[in-house]
Amino acid sequence: MNPISASEALARLKAGNEKYVHEQYDKPIRLQDIAELDEKGQHPFATVLTCSDSRVPPELIFDCGLGEIFTIRTAGNVVSDYEIGSAEYAAEHLGTRLILVMGHSHCGAVASTVEEHGGVHGYLAHILREIEPSVDEARHEGLSGDALVRLAEDLNVRHTVKRLRENEVLRELPELLILGAKYDTHTGKVAFFE
Repeated sequence: MNPISASEALARLKAGNEKYVHEQYDKPIRLQDIAELDEKGQHPFATVLTCSDSRVPPELIFDCGLGEIFTIRTAGNVVSDYEIGSAEYAAEHLGTRLILVMGHSHCGAVASTVEEHGGVHGYLAHILREIEPSVDEARHEGLSGDALVRLAEDLNVRHTVKRLRENEVLRELPELLILGAKYDTHTGKVAFFE
């Protein structure tokens, strides 16, 4: 395992998103790639933790082929023990030096948190409870409607980044960068929170 640096990984993601936005992507999925990954194993250069939303496919957004990104997806890009453990695995065992938490515009999980005020039941309620502090913080800014949801989306990414940065295992890894970003579902552009 010879991981690339966090700054190199970030540059690759940024360049890949530029290709995606300009429809110049060049990472077709071929059967031989699948077989090669099966034989040689995976060696992703970055970890992307993002929302499960079907409009947010990280491999396409960053013009990456199979095996290039270790992807963790959960509604609202929130983290629990399982997602944090997955991030630990990617960083410790696969050697990724960049963990990117990527939210997106028009996030249904965030909008539901704004609208529901705790009225959701089942396991979805656990996800919305994770997002509630971000919504509350956005409300304290005096916002409402779309502006409230947009700020809550950003704050939710920052909250997840903070939780990952506080993790004991990840904190101890040398040269690991954890940062946030937001994908615009209308333009395809990713804005990085640096």
